Amino acid sequence: MASRLESTILINRPAEDIFAFLNIPENHTKFVPGMLEFRKTSPGPFGQVGASIRGIRTVLGRRMELPYEITEFEPGNRLGMKGQIGPVKFKDGYVLERMGASTRQILAGTGAYRPHEGHKAICCLAGEGTCQRDPYQLKEGARDSEIIRFKKSSMAVDLFQPFMNPVTGESFRCLSNTEDAYVMEWIVQPNGFVPFEHIHVSQDEIFHVKQGQIRVLINRQEQIGSAGQTVTVPRGVRHIAYNNTSEPLMCVVEYKPGLEISKFFQCFGGLTNDGDMDRRTGINIPKMMYFMGKVNAKVVARPASIPAPIFGLLMRGFYVVGALAGWEKSFKKYTE
Repeated sequence: MASRLESTILINRPAEDIFAFLNIPENHTKFVPGMLEFRKTSPGPFGQVGASIRGIRTVLGRRMELPYEITEFEPGNRLGMKGQIGPVKFKDGYVLERMGASTRQILAGTGAYRPHEGHKAICCLAGEGTCQRDPYQLKEGARDSEIIRFKKSSMAVDLFQPFMNPVTGESFRCLSNTEDAYVMEWIVQPNGFVPFEHIHVSQDEIFHVKQGQIRVLINRQEQIGSAGQTVTVPRGVRHIAYNNTSEPLMCVVEYKPGLEISKFFQCFGGLTNDGDMDRRTGINIPKMMYFMGKVNAKVVARPASIPAPIFGLLMRGFYVVGALAGWEKSFKKYTE
């Protein structure tokens, strides 16, 4: 089952005004980050179930076309859509709840999807362009004119909230974290993939397939796992995994022992959520190598194409670069 994420804000405006703003396709370019075009392509009005929309959005510096379809339309109450960005399918929408003269707007998303800061729509509606908020951590704030301002969260990355690599179509959500094992939910969209063949130096990796089918190359030998089956990759062995079908793949993945791999994923998730990624792999390799140098070296995942001695030299080199460039600030932001 896909995870559902919600973000909420209270606006001192009638629901009818907010819905009217959302019901104009061109307005979506004003508040969806990176959205360059949002245009209806089907006959009839925008506000009807089944209407199709063509969106163009910049993702990691690239222009990508996003097909949308209206799935819910209740004037003054609800606007829902489904769409696809690269290999990732998602659903999102807006729900308006009347609270006296004010309105509570809920932005929800499912399907390995992190809701964007769509509440900036209200800033546009109110003629105010400085609205800032954290999409997950609702903070105390003071009412100012017709919007509520929220303090930006400074908390470490919460691994129990899913994050997604938009390049590879993978999403990650921690289920438990102990000394014995780090356990996470791993969802891979159709055509999704692990960025490169790699080796876990000191941990076994165990895939429990819950939905779909996984294809894993272990020492270049193929193993297939279907729902209900388990594929185990021993530590120190080169491997790479793929979604082997046209349906989403869902696995529960264990890393044994747990070591400090949670900090690895906090850094990876932090860079991903900040959009600080490589366009081909979705991973900022120099920064991740610096971050790995900051944590227990036993959690290192080394690209199989790079011999261990050379990888060690690269780790030390990027550690020096990161120390000089001030990357420790990001490390603390993500992990403390």
